[in-house]
Amino acid sequence: MKFAVLTSNPSSFAYVESCLPSQETECVRFDDALSLLRARRTETFDLLMIDAQHFRTAGQLVLSWRECNADMCWPTLVFGQSVDRGDMALAFDAGVDDVLTGHFTAE
Repeated sequence: MKFAVLTSNPSSFAYVESCLPSQETECVRFDDALSLLRARRTETFDLLMIDAQHFRTAGQLVLSWRECNADMCWPTLVFGQSVDRGDMALAFDAGVDDVLTGHFTAE
């Protein structure tokens, strides 16, 4: 499986990647929405993970693009700290499939 991880935080990406080593999952980090949107032309992902710290900016841009492009219908989740109730509602309204708050593991 191949996951796109939208975060500019190297430690957040390292944590996500460390949770999935035994699951035969490749994680690809994107620092911004533009790099992810460019990569989608040549790469296919099984899941899009958006860092909660970047949801209101880069995350919403990617989801807006996804609405207009049928070839980009990956399951999407928002992960990480500082997701308050308003941000969670905004994420679901934008089409996110799930929200994971706090720390998580592969299980």
